[in-house]
Amino acid sequence: MLVFSGVAALNGYQAIYMLQRLHLEPSSLGTAILMTVVLNAGITMLVAPVIGRISDRLGVRKPFILAAAVILGLGLVLASTASNLPMYLVACTVVGLGQGVYFAVELVLATRILPDKTNPAKDLGILKIADNLPVTIVSALAPVLLAIGATSAGPNFSALFLAGAMASIIGGFAILFVRGAR
Repeated sequence: MLVFSGVAALNGYQAIYMLQRLHLEPSSLGTAILMTVVLNAGITMLVAPVIGRISDRLGVRKPFILAAAVILGLGLVLASTASNLPMYLVACTVVGLGQGVYFAVELVLATRILPDKTNPAKDLGILKIADNLPVTIVSALAPVLLAIGATSAGPNFSALFLAGAMASIIGGFAILFVRGAR
């Protein structure tokens, strides 16, 4: 859940960020968001199968979860400092790389450590809740983070994205404490 809090912050607030921080014209917002989606999804789909094969060969998942979390955190730090659309697109590409690494191993790791292997649907359902809950939590916490140091120029998107980066990285390190998986 922590790993994807940062992604939820980026995805949930990117339109406002592009308008207020990157000073995009409203008429170009749709195209800009489409570019972020294409870059993010494209990188994710290219990376996930490759990382999945490497992870299978090595027989480990935890290092890839940790790497994904750090990459996601880096992408969010880059987003927090982006001053123009090309820099923001680079940040979204890095986030897509992190997502690709994460998606390559997430379900494999989860199915290896199920508490009740005879009833996997319940446990995998909880995993999906953890994947989707960050959208709700970030939406509840974002106004507080955006208000920290806000000025007449607008909300503090850096606080939001950096909090997301920290959550992602903490989530990556938390995986190291999961027993029964490598």
